[in-house]
Amino acid sequence: MLHVYRHLANRVGTNDAIALAHDLSRWHDQMVRHERSIKALGFTGCDGEDDCPHAQARDLWRQAQDVFGSEAEALAYLSASAAAPISAEGV
Repeated sequence: MLHVYRHLANRVGTNDAIALAHDLSRWHDQMVRHERSIKALGFTGCDGEDDCPHAQARDLWRQAQDVFGSEAEALAYLSASAAAPISAEGV
């Protein structure tokens, strides 16, 4: 689990926080691979499919705000990924 997610989960101290931290860590790894693939293939964005990590980021961001409260503001990568537009033209 990535340090920032584990740190937040430990600060909150609930089972929900720990479970979310694991989900966020998995998502983070998927997102990094996704963005590297997009860049390597010369694309400017993804195709906006529901299984795209950008789409998953929106739900995870809402969950982080619910579970971590104001502490979620420390999750800049998640927040930015959740705010990124998703379309066939790119992100």
